[in-house]
Amino acid sequence: MVRGMTAAEAEQHEGYVKDLEDENKSEDDRKNAGHNLLALCIVGDDGSAIFENADDVKNNFDVSTSDFVNILNMINKLSGLGAVREKN
Repeated sequence: MVRGMTAAEAEQHEGYVKDLEDENKSEDDRKNAGHNLLALCIVGDDGSAIFENADDVKNNFDVSTSDFVNILNMINKLSGLGAVREKN
């Protein structure tokens, strides 16, 4: 199950994403933003986090790129934010 971000979480995430616009940031840095968001917003039935952090998501959440982006978009929609675009 996924949940939306709180206002404080969304503000922090938006700041992190804005920081990634720096051309010196690597593709790994950009991917890590998505992993952090999934770690924060994928929860169990009781609302508690399933993943401890971005590395836990990377190591244990094996989904296609399309599914990854769809989940990010669902989180953004639940949070009142714009959609993530998949890079071709």
